[in-house]
Amino acid sequence: MLRLLFLIVLLLNATFSSPQKVEAVENTLDSTQSLTAKIHYLNYWSKENYKSFPKEAFNYSNQALQLAKKVNDYSAIGDALSRIGVIHKRNDQLDNALYSYDNAIKIYHLSKDSLGIYKT
Repeated sequence: MLRLLFLIVLLLNATFSSPQKVEAVENTLDSTQSLTAKIHYLNYWSKENYKSFPKEAFNYSNQALQLAKKVNDYSAIGDALSRIGVIHKRNDQLDNALYSYDNAIKIYHLSKDSLGIYKT
């Protein structure tokens, strides 16, 4: 299921402009039943598109964060916070970036996710 979503994201990146991408993301999210799959899809899309579509990436990372909190997926919470930090850094909002990175690392520590700590 996740592999199919990642394939869809890759195809969307190559095919659509911004409004079309956002609509395609929304359609994919609407058709996906699993909250975990939605969370991973949102985080992945944000990671792949934050340079081209920073506003959308920020919104999708926040959506992923909220969904991950609902299901207590600490690794996904850390991923979303890390993505948010990257976007803040790119926008020269360094205090916000540091805050997001720090929270991501705290969450990764709680979940014993050493790879997440390393990536952040």
